[in-house]
Amino acid sequence: MSTSANPTRLEQAQGQAAHQEQCFHYLCAAVQHAYELRDGITGVPGALFPRQGLVFDAYKPYKLDPILGIKLHPRPDGTIHPGDIEVYQDTFKGNWKYVQGGVLYAMGEKREFWNCVLNWNSKAKTTGNGLWDSLFRKLKASGYKRDVIPCMFFNMPSGCLNPNCAFKHNTDKAVAARDHVLKKRRQVMNQPTPRQRQAHLLARNAREQALVPVSISPLEEQEGDDELVDNPLYDMRVKAYCANIACNRPWFADEANPLRACTRCKWAYYCSKECQTLDWPRHKREPCAPIEQIIENDELWDNLTRNGTGLMGA
Repeated sequence: MSTSANPTRLEQAQGQAAHQEQCFHYLCAAVQHAYELRDGITGVPGALFPRQGLVFDAYKPYKLDPILGIKLHPRPDGTIHPGDIEVYQDTFKGNWKYVQGGVLYAMGEKREFWNCVLNWNSKAKTTGNGLWDSLFRKLKASGYKRDVIPCMFFNMPSGCLNPNCAFKHNTDKAVAARDHVLKKRRQVMNQPTPRQRQAHLLARNAREQALVPVSISPLEEQEGDDELVDNPLYDMRVKAYCANIACNRPWFADEANPLRACTRCKWAYYCSKECQTLDWPRHKREPCAPIEQIIENDELWDNLTRNGTGLMGA
């Protein structure tokens, strides 16, 4: 159906076009270093300390509103700490929307994106992402042509609704990005969830009366040290848990499998029929469906975590 024949679709297409155009100009301003850093911004909701921001008076092709109240933390030489850059890029790599939507979509994470930009415009000369670095150089060399930049909607569930879209529509790269997302989700489905690991650690701490922090990360920082080391609380021997979180019986790699898979979905495990019956109301809502149906349904996922499986209390 054409956009002209459907007023709602036409309005959506116009909204996409306007938003993408604005994002493109913010990107051009980023690559051109056409912004000024502001500090000491107060009154930001939830912020205990003054925040920073960016103003774009130096960028003339398009009126860009300032971005205020975000945490920007360049060091005296203008660079951002490499560890912070790595964390920010992990945010983008771990979120299916940014993987499929590309750099224009990633601009929605203002703190993460603009700290990477500050690093790009410093002596470090990198955003921490080789693909972004290459794209920034190509955009600059092209004279800031739109068809250098991937369309932020082309590989999203809505699709690009603008029949005159000037941004790049690359089907092969879109398919590859989607395949990457599905591969990562498939891996997640075959691993214990953060909530299961957390419940296991809480139970173990209670048994051992250990006053230690609960962490589900396989790596953590030692006190007074920026280097990441093996987290002793992260038990890599566990292959799966009983899906009834009140039970959470672990299956250790060095033992015979004490769990049985749900006969319908094949990915939820239980140590007994009783646990499966008790957990059915929750598991039914997940929903109980084959893995391929779960990983294809974007509404069931938040970043690389399936809805309802993240840390309790987070």
